[in-house]
Amino acid sequence: KFLGACSPCGACVFASTNYGGLIDDNTLTRVTGIMDLAHKGWTTLADKGFLLHAEYAEKGHHLFIPSYAQRGVPTYTRDETRWTNRVGSVRIHVERMFKRAQEWKILHRTIKISNMDVAGSVFKVCCFMTNFEPPLIRQEGEPLMCLAEKQWGRSNQN
Repeated sequence: KFLGACSPCGACVFASTNYGGLIDDNTLTRVTGIMDLAHKGWTTLADKGFLLHAEYAEKGHHLFIPSYAQRGVPTYTRDETRWTNRVGSVRIHVERMFKRAQEWKILHRTIKISNMDVAGSVFKVCCFMTNFEPPLIRQEGEPLMCLAEKQWGRSNQN
């Protein structure tokens, strides 16, 4: 299991190493140290399984998750539906970033148990290499350049 994060423009900004599949989302969040990167006033959007509102609030950080279905209630209220759609429409970019990372051929191979210590590093590199691809989100009129070029600028080579 991996944990990752992307910026609002779709750039990979965090990728964890691999952890056993039985680790739950809350424990994974704590052990990876991603909460230490959360700045005061920032907002994080997460899956329903991330129930760390109090831990994030201690840091002055906001954690938003989609609405939960309630037992005995067949549908969401109108407000819950709107909230879930708003969170989901932005969270989709994390899924798109991970899909890009998974397209690297090195991740399509079987990894031997003796090489599991390297698997997390390989996945991290694949995640961060997606920053050299065209951006997931592009403003109208903005020139087409990869996220790395935006961050560090283009070199003027003649």
